[in-house]
Amino acid sequence: DEPVVATPTPAVPDGGGGGATLALSLVLPLVIAAAFFLLFRGRSKSRGDRVVLFGPMGAGKTALSLQLRFGRMTPTYSSLAKTVGRCDLGGGGANAVTLVDVPG
Repeated sequence: DEPVVATPTPAVPDGGGGGATLALSLVLPLVIAAAFFLLFRGRSKSRGDRVVLFGPMGAGKTALSLQLRFGRMTPTYSSLAKTVGRCDLGGGGANAVTLVDVPG
């Protein structure tokens, strides 16, 4: 009488919707980028002077925006509304852009 030892078999994922989730995670950022492009493309007389910062919550968009605008690290917070500000990239205002910080 030898004891019977049961060995656990690894669980095999059944593929329950994994493909749809992957497709959505690949397509959704493109749709969001296209929406922002269409939303902001005709509102400025001079083209190419607006930079939109968007991404997941906690990614550092507000910290980047404040660093570029004020040239120093500033205490950050979770943004609840869109923030718009001008940033001079050098050249005495000739290279200024409008930064749009969108909460994520």
